[in-house]
Amino acid sequence: MSTLDSGRGRLKGIVTLVILAAIAYFAVKTIPVYVQNYELADYIQNLAVQATVSRSAPEDIQRNIVDKAHSLDLPVSFDNVQVSSNMDGVKIHVDYTVPIDLKVYTLSLHFKPSAENRAL
Repeated sequence: MSTLDSGRGRLKGIVTLVILAAIAYFAVKTIPVYVQNYELADYIQNLAVQATVSRSAPEDIQRNIVDKAHSLDLPVSFDNVQVSSNMDGVKIHVDYTVPIDLKVYTLSLHFKPSAENRAL
């Protein structure tokens, strides 16, 4: 084996490690946000059912969602949450974007969890 082949093998190994490190970094930065969004979506679904039964005011539902989002470190404000509640049931729509700083690029992850529950 020549010195040139040995150098190419090392370069290939370094490039592979850099790519794997980049993938791991991307995963560490993005996967928690997806998990937090899933938790918020699950909370919204449960809240829609509870709000239909208890006839909660839209403002109370909105406040609960914003509080839950903040506890999950998600950038959700009252403007991001639309709630309609009437005798037919409850509809909840949340629309928000999470910026992810990847050092060389800022990735914007856009989420739109929603839930609907009809009264019996």
